[in-house]
Amino acid sequence: MHLTMNPISNIGDSIYFGLRKQIIELNLKPGEPLVIKEIAQKLEVSRSPVRDSIIKLSKEGLVDILAQRGTYVSKIDLKRVEEEQFIRSSLEEKAILLFMKQYNEYSIIQLENLIEMQITSLKNQDYTSFLDYDDAFHSIFFKTAERDMSWNLIESISGHYRRLRLITLWDLETSEEVIRQHRQIIQYIKEKNVDMILQSTHQHFTRIVSQTDYIVEKYPTYFKQKSDENFLSKNFGQYV
Repeated sequence: MHLTMNPISNIGDSIYFGLRKQIIELNLKPGEPLVIKEIAQKLEVSRSPVRDSIIKLSKEGLVDILAQRGTYVSKIDLKRVEEEQFIRSSLEEKAILLFMKQYNEYSIIQLENLIEMQITSLKNQDYTSFLDYDDAFHSIFFKTAERDMSWNLIESISGHYRRLRLITLWDLETSEEVIRQHRQIIQYIKEKNVDMILQSTHQHFTRIVSQTDYIVEKYPTYFKQKSDENFLSKNFGQYV
């Protein structure tokens, strides 16, 4: 487990964001144990801010604190993926309609530049930055529509969905399809074709559904199984 402190003045925030980044980028694998004492020693901090960060991450569903068993990176919960996807797609459909009433030429340039950045990431097989640029692309709709709070909400509750998206980029070579869909969305925006925009956005979000079975079969230990639910009772008073 490789951890570094982020350049944030508040130590607690630095630990929280550092751990969160490692989890959503799958550097800390689903099911991997998290030992507060070891993390504190690696970061040369006291255990208290580490413990607080882990509790915060557990409330986001990214960490499981199991009574008498320890603390672990949460496995990807497909039920939660579905709900996170529902929230994101519902908000984005509204945001993109607002975007179409407010965007200017600079907004389109931003979107097109982010596609070029994705192409560079794809050439370098850097799927993490590819996904970062993907999120940045979609964030433009919210920022232009002045719906930053909605985008912040999406970012804060999408840890399971994001991890699944990253795995599909590793194994199913979906990056080129994502780029194609992004270009298509821009074209429909320019044409002011609302129906096709909504249809393309829906297809963009539901694409991942058809890929789930393959991913779960290849990475079964990364995903929450029914057997996991039998002992997944959280106890915030006990830590490793």
